[in-house]
Amino acid sequence: MTPGHKLMAVTLISVAACSSTASSQSVNVPGARAIDGDSLAIEVRLKGVDAFEHDAICADRHNKCTPCGRMAQNQLAAILDQGQRNGSITITFSKTRSYNRLIATAQANGFDAGEALIASGYAIPQPQYLTDDPERRERYQRVFESALEEQRGAFAGRWIEPQKWRQGRRLTCEAQS
Repeated sequence: MTPGHKLMAVTLISVAACSSTASSQSVNVPGARAIDGDSLAIEVRLKGVDAFEHDAICADRHNKCTPCGRMAQNQLAAILDQGQRNGSITITFSKTRSYNRLIATAQANGFDAGEALIASGYAIPQPQYLTDDPERRERYQRVFESALEEQRGAFAGRWIEPQKWRQGRRLTCEAQS
C-alpha cells in the first residue's frame, strides 16, 4: 500500500454528480482505475485521519500479533457498507491534495466516517490537517482520547503510529514474522 490510508471511493463517474442538482465539475484525478467497461475507481484520502496501513501489525492485550491494518480496512468497509445500506455516502472534496491524491471527508448515513474509524480504534487524528475545521479537529481528538481510554480496536494493546510504521518502525513480533 502506498503511503497513507485510502478511502476507496468506487464511483460510476458520478462522485460530484450524486444529485440531479449537482453542477458538472471537472477534477484532475490521477490514478483512476477501470473496474469494468463503464465504471472506474479513484483513491481518496480521508482528511485529518491516519489509519493503520494494510500490512501493519499490532499486538493485542495478550501480546499476540494481530493484523490491525487489515482490521482498519475492514472497519472502514463496514462503515461505508452501513452507509450504503441505510442511506447514502456523501463525499466532500477538499481543495488540497496529499501525495497527489484527492482529500475528502465522508459521511456514511450522516455519520463522519473518519470520526467513526478513529472511535473504533483503527486510526489516529491528524489535527495539523484540520486547521480549517476546528470543530472536526476537536471531535476527532475527543473520540481518539475516548478510544484510547476504553482500549478499543488496536488501542487495546501495543501499536505503532501509522506514520512511524511507514518509516520502518515495527513491533518485535512483526519484525520476526
